[in-house]
Amino acid sequence: MRFKISSGKLVEGLRSAVEVATKNVNTEFESSFHITLDIRKSEIIALAHGGTACISSAISGDNIDSLNYSCEEEGEVTINASDFFASLSSFPPSQKVSIVKNNGEIVISSENEKDIFQTLPVLKNRVNVSSLPTSFEKEMKINREVFIEGLDKVHFAIGFAETTPYYLCIYFETSKDKARFAAGTGARFAISDTEGKNIIQTSKKQSVLFPKNNISTIINVLKVDSSTDISIKEAKQTKNSPEQIVIESEEITLVLLGIDSSLKYSDVSKILKHSYSYKIVSNISDWKYSMQGISATYNDEMKSGKMIPITNVSIDSKKKKLIMETKGQMKAKRQVSVDDISKNGDEDIPSFKCNSLYLKEVADKGEKSEKVVLEFDTDQTPVTARFADRVNDSKNTVDKFSIFFVKNK
Repeated sequence: MRFKISSGKLVEGLRSAVEVATKNVNTEFESSFHITLDIRKSEIIALAHGGTACISSAISGDNIDSLNYSCEEEGEVTINASDFFASLSSFPPSQKVSIVKNNGEIVISSENEKDIFQTLPVLKNRVNVSSLPTSFEKEMKINREVFIEGLDKVHFAIGFAETTPYYLCIYFETSKDKARFAAGTGARFAISDTEGKNIIQTSKKQSVLFPKNNISTIINVLKVDSSTDISIKEAKQTKNSPEQIVIESEEITLVLLGIDSSLKYSDVSKILKHSYSYKIVSNISDWKYSMQGISATYNDEMKSGKMIPITNVSIDSKKKKLIMETKGQMKAKRQVSVDDISKNGDEDIPSFKCNSLYLKEVADKGEKSEKVVLEFDTDQTPVTARFADRVNDSKNTVDKFSIFFVKNK
């Protein structure tokens, strides 16, 4: 096995396989931390399997410019992913290198100066990726950038309790001209909707649950992909293949394993469609210093004691103020100016109590939005924060983002 290539471009092409081989892996799995390179005349196929996901990634001049690839002898080699990546990265990105398998090791040498080289040992066992099913129960196509952005927006809200596995995931739903991403803990949820023509191809309304363990891997792999669209497929277990989610592009086939398609997700639409008694419109920029004041009362002592910070929120319709107040050992009372109040209830100064951290998330996640609409009732219905719609002219899409959370009694 012998080939020549631009070192920086090979580093670029290997990022997806190295991500799968080294991040969020099952450390007991035989192929974790390893990659296999299948060296062919026209391309390199990188294979990785970390136990929770596997990938087949093509590296060629078709998807990487200025690769400067030439194969002198086809072959296959398995090496430690991190060691190979680090060795390659030690050469200047513009440097063309020669890579040879010889006497149980890989030799990476400078094409210009043969006495400059790196070596690493060859591993015995080939990395094998899972066999793909012959048929799938769910299939859909979506714009790659829309998919990444949707996962990214709600990633922060994923649940953490092992006792609620149905929240250790991101809920993804597609229907005609619409994609929905949702994540939550059961007490607080974040929902991102993108609507637009030609961003979704689906035959019907479908949904997929992406496991928490795989989310960062999916995002990082797809960020370095150059494909316009990706396909997403889900299949149940068969005699020849495990239950799996397959994400495919022109460049990669990423397979997510260890999934449980029997898990059911909460119907977040019920809350989003609810008609509230009180709606308050304010500028999200006005929340910044008020929330810094509220957050200052949640000190290290409270955190170490695992105490829940509570804020009382009330609306003074006469003064057109949103009033936030804490009454713990450290107290704060802050105000936010209100642009508009829509009221169907009877209370002059309606109020609710909630976890202060949820309000901080509203301020932080709405930072790029101009307006936020806070909606609530005086009963125990969750509070919903809706942010201003964002229009993406380049994709001809409209993005909607919401957070809703439970109250404290």
